[in-house]
Amino acid sequence: MTSTVSDSSRDLRGTLIAALVELLLLAVYVSQDAAYHWLVHFLTGGTAALIGLTAAAGCRHRPVTQPTLWVLLGHLIAIVPDLLFAAGIAHQRWMDLFLGHVSSYNVPGGLWTLYGSFLAGLALYLLTIARRPPRGGHSVERRSSHARQRCIAVTSEKHPGATRVSRGPSQ
Repeated sequence: MTSTVSDSSRDLRGTLIAALVELLLLAVYVSQDAAYHWLVHFLTGGTAALIGLTAAAGCRHRPVTQPTLWVLLGHLIAIVPDLLFAAGIAHQRWMDLFLGHVSSYNVPGGLWTLYGSFLAGLALYLLTIARRPPRGGHSVERRSSHARQRCIAVTSEKHPGATRVSRGPSQ
């Protein structure tokens, strides 16, 4: 129970930090009459982060800690060309390396497409973490047993004369 409380408080701190940084970024963009640009890059960076979160959660079979910080990181990557622009470097096509920074303005459907992709990424991530197996119990043992059986099957195919050594009732 203690680890759950500390995980929750850590996630809450991460969420508060991400929200504060996003508000500061929004304030800077609004002060330059560029709130639209903030939104475009938030949606593209957030979508990329949600795809990464989905992949990580799917591979680890559990939710990723600090997901809001991942979204913030995606947004920060997407705005790197704007930071370069503030330093005097004009936008160029190579800046699309930063999550489609330049091209993201020309997507068919505009913001509706970006909203849709963000919401699809969010739905995919939420479905991924909702379908994860429960902690502990039989599912972990069953997964490791299946992994051992697959390993044994592959080993048997490679070495047909090999014999299997039993290590307990779970095998």
